[in-house]
Amino acid sequence: CSSDLLWLADSPTCILVMALTVPLWYGLCGSWRHRAILLGALALIIPAAVFFILHANPQAWGESGNPAEVAIGRLVSGMRNVGTSGQQGVNTRFANTTGAIEAVRENGWMRLGAGPAADVTYFAAERLPGSGQQAAGVNALWVAVLVDFGETGVSLLGVLLIVAAWRIRRFPETAAILLSLSVASLVN
Repeated sequence: CSSDLLWLADSPTCILVMALTVPLWYGLCGSWRHRAILLGALALIIPAAVFFILHANPQAWGESGNPAEVAIGRLVSGMRNVGTSGQQGVNTRFANTTGAIEAVRENGWMRLGAGPAADVTYFAAERLPGSGQQAAGVNALWVAVLVDFGETGVSLLGVLLIVAAWRIRRFPETAAILLSLSVASLVN
């Protein structure tokens, strides 16, 4: 039932979150036997997924009438965009993320950030040169924390997420919710 809902969501982000959350959950909450099976499965799935992303035609998938295939095409296009640093495919979140990181570097905010809510105020006021359009914003929690609190804040966020995941591993149902929300907020 949940896989049907995943395809109905017609969202590459949902597919990516599910693909990351399920192995994380089994790695965190599963038994040692499940972890061994997970490692074996990942050893097969990851190279197959990389091969698929490198050789699939995202345009053909995107032009399909099937919503699941369209979502896969968008996901492949976005992954290629990240893998080629924006040279192939389309991924507006990646473009926004690289723009935000550039702004952090250019303004000297890398270590400690620009302060609370800087991501909201800075990008709302910033305009693209020549067009008058608003500059790219922030699409992921870690990028917002980077702009606001710099590398220090991102490090603290990482530590807090790891501690929360480790402490909640004894409650598998709650861990599934925590992991999926954490992964979703980090990629979207």
